[in-house]
Amino acid sequence: MDGRNLKIRLISDIDSFISFEESWNNFLEQCVNNDFFLSYNWFKTFFSTQRFSGNLRILVFEEGGRILGAAPLVKDRGTIRTPGGWKIPISANKIHFIADDLAPRCDFPVIDNPEPALTKIAEYLASISSEWEIIAFRQIPDSSPNLPVLKRIFDRFNLDTIITDDSICPYRVFNHSDPQSKSQMIYPSSARQERLINKGLRELKKKGKVEIKTSRNGDLSILESHIAEIEYESWKRKQKRRLFSNDMAEFTSMLMKSAAVSDQLFVILLYFNEIPIAYNLGFIYKNKYYSYSSAYKERFAHYKPGYILHREVVRIMDNMNLEEHDFLMGDSRYKRSFCNNVRQNHLIRVFNSHPASRTLFTIFRGIRPLYKQFKKSLFPARNGDSSKYL
Repeated sequence: MDGRNLKIRLISDIDSFISFEESWNNFLEQCVNNDFFLSYNWFKTFFSTQRFSGNLRILVFEEGGRILGAAPLVKDRGTIRTPGGWKIPISANKIHFIADDLAPRCDFPVIDNPEPALTKIAEYLASISSEWEIIAFRQIPDSSPNLPVLKRIFDRFNLDTIITDDSICPYRVFNHSDPQSKSQMIYPSSARQERLINKGLRELKKKGKVEIKTSRNGDLSILESHIAEIEYESWKRKQKRRLFSNDMAEFTSMLMKSAAVSDQLFVILLYFNEIPIAYNLGFIYKNKYYSYSSAYKERFAHYKPGYILHREVVRIMDNMNLEEHDFLMGDSRYKRSFCNNVRQNHLIRVFNSHPASRTLFTIFRGIRPLYKQFKKSLFPARNGDSSKYL
């Protein structure tokens, strides 16, 4: 396949995508980068619950009636942020991934060789360059087959690109070929940490009744209320990152419902004297576990309830013979302690020849090195190779 016979199908309205369910699911099953955050359930939940004012641009590339690649994109207008998260006082037309502010991972789903489909994507974006000043593709993992070829393809169409690091995503690969692996220490942290977790659990049990309950498709209203209660007394209340805050409750509720129907939902809660004090919510998809969100009540921090639950989840997923436990975005210490690998997500910004776009290109090309130097001076790197948590 050289891409010359690829035809583009443009899906520009939500109803058309909703009716595209079977075709999308069949296509994604064959993709080399099939991911929960590219699934039909994920996009449908977003469209059904979030205020959507952008111009939908889902590109589907077909050859002989077979879908070979896709680009789930949207065009809108808004402010621009620097690598450090500061707003630039410039409003620009942007093209980006759908729901990229909610998805821990984004990508172009492709079958086999990604270059023909990516070439068509770049060709299409170059052909509508009058409609945008900046393109931002966030959270593309370094494991993506697309990453090595994207810059080369955009260069071919005289579109400048800047590729920077985005989120770090620790994950654990299970070794089921070793029959001793389930009886050994389940994560590559210190024996001291294992003792601290066991100590916290013992102390909690001395003070009252301790229960750990899991659910795949139980009473979701009860699960939702318990998660909301935990988050309200956690650090997430101050950070305004609660799953059941006013702006996220409908999205979270529908996502849990659709995942439960698809047998993808996994929820585990830690109870003390029948009161929920910690939770972990995730999704099982294509033999991988995506740890989507977790929290604990801060007044129980001494007992390490978060660590207790994460250790239990890792054991459960290992016993289910899953391939991988993905902790998603965030280079937190607790995540690293349970993982033996790490992914680096990347952000690709693309610029055209328009004056506004050239201004943004100059800003980002100049800001990024300064920001990295400033950040490095404030937060020196840890000793050793931070890309390996072994």
